[in-house]
Amino acid sequence: MAVNKAKSTQFRKVEVSATGGSSGTWTKIGQTSDVTLSTGSAQFLDATNYDSTTKEYIGALDDVQDTNIQFQRVVDDEGQNMARDASFERPRPTLYFRMTTGQGEVMTFESEVGGWQVGGAANTVETGQFTVRPRNIVWTAPETP
Repeated sequence: MAVNKAKSTQFRKVEVSATGGSSGTWTKIGQTSDVTLSTGSAQFLDATNYDSTTKEYIGALDDVQDTNIQFQRVVDDEGQNMARDASFERPRPTLYFRMTTGQGEVMTFESEVGGWQVGGAANTVETGQFTVRPRNIVWTAPETP
């Protein structure tokens, strides 16, 4: 019998801070249920022309997409409310985010918060999501014991 070695998403953690960094105060965003962690990918432009003797490529900008952070809405959750409040401020302030996988990999980035939404069908818990567009992404490997 083969053993499934897939990684679990259990214990994934999403935190937010107004100041970021190792000395900042990080607040957990409670009840998160779906987040896609992505480094983005650098696009390569085909610069081949009639004078080229081989295919030529030049680097372009990183293509980091919007990320939706989904959660079950808890009205007194400090992390959720920090994101909500920032989404309605004008101009939108920059917040700092730290996402930790169940295996200990950490992604930190900064972003404004946009696209705050809440909803829910009859006889279900209220759910919500907000959108970020990560900048200055830093990935850190898990600490080894």
